[in-house]
Amino acid sequence: MKQQVEHLKIYAHDDLTIEQVIPVIEVALRSSAHSRLHLSPYEIVSGRPMRLRIPGEPPLTPSDVKPDRVAYYRWVSMELIRLHAAMKEARQEQKVQDKQMYNKAHKTTPPK
Repeated sequence: MKQQVEHLKIYAHDDLTIEQVIPVIEVALRSSAHSRLHLSPYEIVSGRPMRLRIPGEPPLTPSDVKPDRVAYYRWVSMELIRLHAAMKEARQEQKVQDKQMYNKAHKTTPPK
């Protein structure tokens, strides 16, 4: 919530522009995941994540976008997906290592 208030302060320069910014802040609130549940309010209600268009993303039917830019966008998208998957795997491996080190340091035994 604090983050949305900060966004409101940044984007709304005066009282007249607040009315233009509030819908954007509402969408941000509805699409942001809860820290413990890891689900957004939209996802709780609809059962799927909110599909937000990324700024700079080419439209689904690019008419004025050159093919080389679309190809570059697809390459960047695939690289980001690959990097996110690698980071997720690395985090899981680190969790296992941390647990093993903790168990060794505190001489814990697995439950029977």
